[in-house]
Amino acid sequence: MRCTEPLRGKSLFAADFDGTLFLTSEPSPDGTTVNSAYFDAIDYHIGTDASAEFAETGGHRHRSPAEIVLSLVGIENAARVATLEGRITTTKLEILEGCIGQNLDDGVKWPRPMNGFLEFWANLQQARSSGYPIGSAIISAGHTSFISRTFQAHDLLPPDVLVTDDVRLGLGLTTPLDQQVKPAPFMLHQAQRVWIEQYSHSSSVPRTIYVGDDPVRDGGMAANAGVEFVLISQENASDAWARISTFLGLGTTALNVAANGHQK
Repeated sequence: MRCTEPLRGKSLFAADFDGTLFLTSEPSPDGTTVNSAYFDAIDYHIGTDASAEFAETGGHRHRSPAEIVLSLVGIENAARVATLEGRITTTKLEILEGCIGQNLDDGVKWPRPMNGFLEFWANLQQARSSGYPIGSAIISAGHTSFISRTFQAHDLLPPDVLVTDDVRLGLGLTTPLDQQVKPAPFMLHQAQRVWIEQYSHSSSVPRTIYVGDDPVRDGGMAANAGVEFVLISQENASDAWARISTFLGLGTTALNVAANGHQK
């Protein structure tokens, strides 16, 4: 992690979702995970050979639904990808969204927040309410409804910007898929553009820090976009969030900057 000094002026905190903000790989009380929901949906819509291949090759691996389907049906069946992608996404979400907010054995709601994230998010919101000019964005191959419902289940204010696979599909892009999804910088650039248009009073790109749990896809996107990157894991989560807070100038430093009117 290269964070060496706090950000100054307007800035954007951006993050992946699965395995970064929430631990969706941990089974829900009924045993469901993102991977198991994908497996069941693939098994139903494509067949047992495809679901077995999905499992044997490591599951979703931070890929978009289109990438997963394409890897299973092959480029020669590319015309089927959009149809299958929609069906698998619908079934997967039907399975997953019924689990959101269920209590795990220790009383924490599923999906479990990563260690340190709730404290970080509270500090970010407190700094924003005091006038600190920082935005927030989630950039994920997942889905808007799942992310939004998870924030609601944990009584958290949502991020300013959500750039999910649903958003990408809605743009109707004609560029090749690998130019749209991580590690290509498109989705991060989209988040910056939306935040500038909707929240910033400046046309300049905000200094951005991005956090994710995949060094290749998340780290590659950050590198391709030219922004700071923090790799997070279950083992280093609390320390990572504390270091990100320091880098962003949250807590006492951020509140003092806002109170003194130096945030512009």
